[in-house]
Amino acid sequence: MDTIEFLYSIIGYPLGYIMWAIYEVICKNTGASIGVAILVFTFIVKLAMLPLSIRQQKNTAKSAIFAPKVREIQQKYKNNQEKQQQELAKLQQQGYSPMGGCGTMAITFLLLFGVLDVVYKPMTHIMHMGNTAQIMQESYYAVSYTHLRAHETELHLV
Repeated sequence: MDTIEFLYSIIGYPLGYIMWAIYEVICKNTGASIGVAILVFTFIVKLAMLPLSIRQQKNTAKSAIFAPKVREIQQKYKNNQEKQQQELAKLQQQGYSPMGGCGTMAITFLLLFGVLDVVYKPMTHIMHMGNTAQIMQESYYAVSYTHLRAHETELHLV
């Protein structure tokens, strides 16, 4: 399993249960299509990510306010790194944080991996199956894809 698949699975499975619950409540009770469940799921996730989004925008605005002061300090003390660090530390005491938006951005980024997994493979999460397409194709054609991929390098074109 590569890194991307790991991120999809570690974050996609919990979000998949949310998708499953939405499907059970909306689609099974009202007869709506799975598209409605995907739309409701995306709306709920966007609502849940709203506080992170607001916090990230506040941090960006705060950084924009401090940006001219930081540039001024960097220009003024470009030959004296020690004094530059002292002045930047004073700015940090006033509320400036150079890494202020990184945490919320990382959390948002990781959540989006899970959302992509659920939206791209909704039936996998609703029916709680593994890689259903590959399993169905392997059983239908009675061939393992891993076996085919292992022998792809042995093909020679004439």
